Order: sequence, then C-alpha cells, then structure tokens
Amino acid sequence: MAHPRVDQGVAGAGERRARIDALLGADADWQNPAALMDPAQAVGRSPAATALRVETEELVAELHVRRPELVARSGADRYGEAMQHAVLARQMLNYHAALADASPGRVARLLGMRDAMMAEYEIVHPGYGFGQHKGYGLSLIDELYAAYIGGSLPTIRNRWDRVPPGEKGTCFYFQCTRPEALSGGNFAAGRTQQQNVKAVIEDILGHGNSGAMLPGQIEANGAALSARHGGLLFTRAEIDALAQIAREADFPFDVGKLRTVEL
Repeated sequence: MAHPRVDQGVAGAGERRARIDALLGADADWQNPAALMDPAQAVGRSPAATALRVETEELVAELHVRRPELVARSGADRYGEAMQHAVLARQMLNYHAALADASPGRVARLLGMRDAMMAEYEIVHPGYGFGQHKGYGLSLIDELYAAYIGGSLPTIRNRWDRVPPGEKGTCFYFQCTRPEALSGGNFAAGRTQQQNVKAVIEDILGHGNSGAMLPGQIEANGAALSARHGGLLFTRAEIDALAQIAREADFPFDVGKLRTVEL
C-alpha cells in the first residue's frame, strides 16, 4: 500500500511517518486478490490496520485544523494535494476494513464505497471519467483475452521483484484486429456487423446509462480536443512536472512560450 508524503510541515511529522511505516506491512498483504471473495484473507481489520486508520484520521484532522498555517507555508495547491492524499488513504483503509467484514451485505457496501470514491475523484480530477465508471468486468475479459494471445499473470505484472525466470512482467499488449475477421455473418434482425455494433452501443448507453464510458473514449476525446486546439493539451500540473524534469536535466524549457486554452 503506497504511502505518500502528506505530513510534511506538520508538527511531529517524522514520528508519525515512522509509526505509519511500521504499521503498513508488506504490499502483498494489501493487494491480495483473494480478499475480495474471502474476508478472512483481508487485513483491513488487523490490529496494525486498525492502528493505521487511527493514525490517518489524526493526520486528516490535523491538516484540517492547521490549514491556514500550512497554506501560508507551502501554498494552497500543495496543501490541497496533501489533503487529497490523506483523504484517499482514509478511504482506502475504510475499504480494506469493509473487505474484512463478513457480515451480510458486504459486497453491496464495497460497491457503494467504490462508487462514492469514483464520484469524489471525478470532482478532484475532472476529465478523466472516474464518475462514469460502471464497474470493471471488462478488465476480466481483457485478462482472459490476453491469456489466449500471450498475456501472463496479472498479479505479477510490473512487479519485477516477483517475476520468476521464464515469466512475463510486461504491462501492456497491443493487437490490431480487422473487424471483418471477427464477423460470424449471422446478426439479429438482418443487421450488418457495423449496424449490430451501433445497435449494441446504443443499447448500452440507453436505459439511464448515457454517461457510461466506452473503451477508448477518454483517448478519443483527448485526440478530438488536441485536433480542435491545434496541438497536444497538458494540465498545469503536467506542465509543472515537465518543467521540473527539464530543470533537473538542465534542458531549456520556457513555460511562458506555451499557449493556454480554456476547456
């Protein structure tokens, strides 16, 4: 479980960080996929996790109380980022605690917590489509499809310290498939393949799901915006990060020459 530096500038930050680091334990304990189906394998209600929730609540409370001082010291943007990380940590710890709960209605509570987090992320990060997520069943289809064409074990992907010899730890696969190669030629109501795909998409987006996000929609929307404004679009945070990298690399990068647009 990642632990961002959200406590810089807060009294006793070093001591708090040491306590939190001691309670975090191994990433594998938090990332155990079996916990989703078996609450006994979840660590969210262990003594260490419970103590970690208390530490996080105290951190959030102190950030709230000391907001004027911390904003004056580090700026509103940095304070907002710190608070965002702290609240995210609180939400994730609460989610892990719910994973370890074996009482009736567990799955419904988990889905409700996830939906609430997605709605909040939509406010914090507009344009990324968090609020449109309807679930991750499609990701399982992707994993099974990848398994047929060479994809390896999802639980070791990009975790290079866990990839045994002969396995693959790569994150992505790319494949181009001609639509006609997938056609069975027997579509309902005499539709062509293109007509059938259009009908399926219209059905998905109907029935109150007009805000659902289709695969590739974020990228397509980004490409359309770039074409409309005549170049790649970056957020202020991304420009600041690029400028920092440029300074570290001693590479000339004049932010003032970049054109800005309002979306």
